[in-house]
Amino acid sequence: MGDIEIKIAHCADLHIGSSSNTSEILKSFYNLIEICTNPDINILLISGDLFDSLDVSQDDLNIVKNELKNIKIPVYISPGNHDPYISNTIYDTEWPENVHIFRSSKINFFEIPEHKTRIYGAGFSDIYELESLFEADNNLDKNYINICTIHGDIYNSQSKLYNNISLNDIKNSNFDYIALGHIHKRTEPQKIGNTWYAYSGSIMSMGSDEIGNKGIYVGTISKNRCDLEFQKTCYCTYEKVHIDATNAHNHDEIAQKIVDFISKFDNSKQNFYEIYIIGELPEDLILNTDYIKNILIKDFYRIKIYDETHVKIDIEKLRYRKDLQGMFVNKLLNKIENTENTDEQKLYQEALKIGLRAFDNEVFCDGN
Repeated sequence: MGDIEIKIAHCADLHIGSSSNTSEILKSFYNLIEICTNPDINILLISGDLFDSLDVSQDDLNIVKNELKNIKIPVYISPGNHDPYISNTIYDTEWPENVHIFRSSKINFFEIPEHKTRIYGAGFSDIYELESLFEADNNLDKNYINICTIHGDIYNSQSKLYNNISLNDIKNSNFDYIALGHIHKRTEPQKIGNTWYAYSGSIMSMGSDEIGNKGIYVGTISKNRCDLEFQKTCYCTYEKVHIDATNAHNHDEIAQKIVDFISKFDNSKQNFYEIYIIGELPEDLILNTDYIKNILIKDFYRIKIYDETHVKIDIEKLRYRKDLQGMFVNKLLNKIENTENTDEQKLYQEALKIGLRAFDNEVFCDGN
């Protein structure tokens, strides 16, 4: 008989019930469920923060329970810091028979005899876990595939607030795979000792600091192989975009540059965008980000625009003028040249840009 194996779906950090992006998170959850209807997938691992808080609505709780019930495969949930297991809350209610919840802070396991697999895990019992829930067990039965699903932090060992797990713990654990949750940025599957481990990341971005596609891992785990592939679940993404407006003559040209660029993204009209307009603009083109946003808003309604342009003028020539404008330019350029602090340089450059426009009475009322 060949090597035993099991095909898993691994997800984490769904944050269902979040007060922001509620609809988009649920749509991403439905995409995850659709993936798990694939008959080749044997189990679903949810490594914490299925819910954004314990104060989830009954409607959202019912949706989650019904959807997990309908995929019919075993589901294993390790509660995280946003949705810890506490008596008389969401996990202390009736769940479908195929859903298994790690309600203890001590690692224990569920067995899947038909796949010769044991799924280990532990759950948060509060929003903080100062003592590690992760226990290395050198007595794992090597006749089984041994998988652990757990919410924890392997990167911030100094804080030790969220179930600190060291790489040495992972190395000594002898698990075949550890499905991690808590870090929203996906990591590639990695191996230390005999153990593979990975963060699947969140199923959808929770803010502008989480850019790009989000999703889950799907693939095969065996005693000597970890073959996982990323599958996208996010209904939309957050994107940060820099648009060079140099040589643009008006706001319509700049708006078209933005449209041409962001239209290349998948689901471009659904996404959230932070647009940073950069480059040099002529003195007579005073950038009005609200005006550009109004051009774009009918097609790209989740958009923020920031002005990081510079005025295209002969600064060196101006600094030697014997008038008030020349004195102003000379003073600001000296400040820029005499500081190595990049934040201060940006501040002085912005002051120079606004000041030069003020000389021509071209500063908007919100210019700061």
